[in-house]
Amino acid sequence: MIYVLIAVIAILLLFLLLRNPSKTQQKQKIFEIKEESINTLKNDPHSFIAIDFETAAPARNSACAVGLVLVSKGQIIDEYYTLIRPPENKFSVYNTRVHQIDASMTENSPKFKDVYPELIKLFNGNKIIAHNAPFDFDVFNKSAAYYNFPSYSFQNSADTLSIFGQKLNDCCLQYDIPLNHHNALSDARACAMLYLKYLDQDFKESVKSVEDQIKVKSSKYNEKITGNVLKPDFDSVFDSSNPFYKKKVVISGKFKNWSDRQLLADLLKELGADIDTTITKKTDILISGIGSGPAKIKRMTLNIENGNGQILNEKQLLELLNGIKLNSFIEGEFIKSEFINIESGVFYRVSSGQFATPNNIEKHNKLIEEMNLKKNNP
Repeated sequence: MIYVLIAVIAILLLFLLLRNPSKTQQKQKIFEIKEESINTLKNDPHSFIAIDFETAAPARNSACAVGLVLVSKGQIIDEYYTLIRPPENKFSVYNTRVHQIDASMTENSPKFKDVYPELIKLFNGNKIIAHNAPFDFDVFNKSAAYYNFPSYSFQNSADTLSIFGQKLNDCCLQYDIPLNHHNALSDARACAMLYLKYLDQDFKESVKSVEDQIKVKSSKYNEKITGNVLKPDFDSVFDSSNPFYKKKVVISGKFKNWSDRQLLADLLKELGADIDTTITKKTDILISGIGSGPAKIKRMTLNIENGNGQILNEKQLLELLNGIKLNSFIEGEFIKSEFINIESGVFYRVSSGQFATPNNIEKHNKLIEEMNLKKNNP
């Protein structure tokens, strides 16, 4: 009799285990966006959604986590977070090192195709904010494309990296915002708080949508470069070690980061380039954009064959520009610096500052001395 009782108990226990698998075996529930949360976001400048994605690998279709923060009339009203199972649940060791998410954590997580409908429902008509927005928006669209879902335009959007000109952790340090960096929800929350800070300030700049920042405009593409930009100014260059200093440069074609080629010419002149409009034997660099003139490319190719010059496309140009110092100066209690930062193929002119302590002033003066020596002793 006792054996029968033990067998019955064992069967009951097995039945219960099968009905209630362990937490790690259960498929994670997809977050559901509350309709009332969405409705409170409409038609108010202080209402928006901040978003952040983490990726499992360098590929932009490998979203492995998303965090969203809903802000209504200046107040955070809701937050959402989920891990996402990336394609084939594959992770790069480097990416895991950054955000501490690995394949064991996403094994039973929803795939992006399961999360997509909720995100689209949330995005529809609302303002979307992100820090380095081109990256997050591209992750969304490339992940959507992987599952043959439509992309989203993100026309009503803003980028806090473009606004503040600093990495997220630096911004949070400066403005005393709590941050667990590379946790998607923490990053989204920090981004929301930064944007609220921006809205509370009387900034002269208006927030541009990311689409306006990066889309190709055609109105001024083919206008000839003219004016003072064609007169080189070597003396005003801050860092003469940059690869454009005293180089004869010709610009041709269209560029995603510069809707007006004159703006690119102004930047290169600031770096000490000698801007010209025609290719000669003395031309050092042809910067070739979309639809670059065939005659210019042909002439420059002859220069290269004769051992002089190079042709740069926009991607190669951005790689050379990244990190170049533009200026450093003392203003009141701060030492301010300007440099070029390239994030996800987008050009940013970044400003940063630090307190003018005796130690920092000494470092600043040494930097200026170094730059002057380079200029005087090329």
